[in-house]
Amino acid sequence: MATGKKIAVVCTGAVGGYAGAHMVKAGEDVTFIDFWPEHVEHMKQHGLTITHLRDVEPFTVPARALHVTELQQISKEKPFDIAFVCTKSYDTAWATAMIKQY
Repeated sequence: MATGKKIAVVCTGAVGGYAGAHMVKAGEDVTFIDFWPEHVEHMKQHGLTITHLRDVEPFTVPARALHVTELQQISKEKPFDIAFVCTKSYDTAWATAMIKQY
């Protein structure tokens, strides 16, 4: 059941991608924010695909993806209700400071 919350997933690696994709699959409004331009472009064009080692079918979800340099585009939108910061520990401080204003 979708919550109706606007959700940001900051850094779409293994943890952020997996969690965010399942939230999209459940009907949530998720924006993926990443600092790798190639990854962002791939998500924009092809969605986000989740695969497993075994016994679970891969799936792809449509992804609203933004590069960190594109965040200014959403400054006039409703702010995020929830932000999942899914970075390595050494990137947590800057990623949290970055998303806090949105």
